[in-house]
Amino acid sequence: MLAIDIGNTRIKLALYDSESGKRLLASSFSTVRRASADEIAASIMSAFRLYGADEKVDGAIICSVVPTVTTAAATAVERHFGVHPLTVGPGVRTGLNIRVENAASVGSDIVVGAVEAAALFRPPLLIFNMGTATTVTAIDESGLLAGVAIMPGLIMGLDALAENASELVPISPGKVKSPFGRNTYDSINAGAVLGAAGAVDGYIDRAAEAFGGGITSVMTGGCAGFVTPYLRHKVEYRQYLCLDGLYRLWKANVKQG
Repeated sequence: MLAIDIGNTRIKLALYDSESGKRLLASSFSTVRRASADEIAASIMSAFRLYGADEKVDGAIICSVVPTVTTAAATAVERHFGVHPLTVGPGVRTGLNIRVENAASVGSDIVVGAVEAAALFRPPLLIFNMGTATTVTAIDESGLLAGVAIMPGLIMGLDALAENASELVPISPGKVKSPFGRNTYDSINAGAVLGAAGAVDGYIDRAAEAFGGGITSVMTGGCAGFVTPYLRHKVEYRQYLCLDGLYRLWKANVKQG
């Protein structure tokens, strides 16, 4: 079963054994908003060849926050694997109760991550998805999705800093040597990574106050690995939270539907 998670910066995919749920491969490639179905299919097939995976697929599911890419990805899967992918959206059974003003406005990636986290951990939960943006999803004690917070992501902040500060250059985040750098790279890196860690710790504190007690925090997303080592609070890091959630939803809607 092929799971595809289309984000603003990266398209992530994983192949699962349809019966056991064992992850057979996981890979990603850059999101190109005007990519054709064939171009997306070529990137998927490259991952299959890289990992030596069997190209026979009997099911697929897609979640996407980039509508212009969704159709091309679905066409790629249909054309090259001969299966019609399930797309996360209205009509897909998630088992998740969403308590917001407009449930349809909640991103499919947020829903999928919440479904998987709620299956793995006892609520209340905070789910941090650190991608292009950092989203913070709250699941209350009864399992309701109570709301979401959105802030600029780590890479977005670094890019904005380089673009708007004339003497600063773009960097990629890495290991923090000290809270205070002695060169430009270390200074920017420390500020960005530790600043993001401080934001996560701060949200955990505020959520604990709001829920009146302890809360389990789950971290995922492309930037989570840079930030997690510097958190003061304990978190559950799940690199493939959304992809695993897609398998769970596919199984609930198609395999057992």
